[in-house]
Order: sequence, then structure tokens, then C-alpha cells
Amino acid sequence: MTTTAKIRNLSLSFGDSTVFENIDFSLKKGDLTFLSGPSGVGKTSLLQTLNQTLPMHSARLAGDIELL
Repeated sequence: MTTTAKIRNLSLSFGDSTVFENIDFSLKKGDLTFLSGPSGVGKTSLLQTLNQTLPMHSARLAGDIELL
């Protein structure tokens, strides 16, 4: 399968609070991908970033999201 998305050095913060920093991964069409982890580690914020539904009025986003 071919890679359909590449995420490189993705970081998100709100004010002085860093939600996640320097995330790297690739997604492939047809693969099942899931996120797990404790509450408050940025899973929903990451999905909102990828879906472009993150409220950006106070967010700082850095890195690359490449959709192929």
C-alpha cells in the first residue's frame, strides 16, 4: 500500500501550554489506525488538527502535514 499522509515535526500549543511536540508518523490508505493514551495528552487535538477542525484563534501550530 502507498502512503497517503505524512506528518513531520508537528507541534501544537495554546499560549504557554504545549499540547504535543515534534510528532512524526505516516498513514496508509486502507490501514486501521488508532490513538490511545491517558486523558489530556492531545489525542483529540491531534485529530482536530488533521481534520482541520481545531479552533485556531489561540493555537500555534508548526510542522508539516502532507496529503498524497
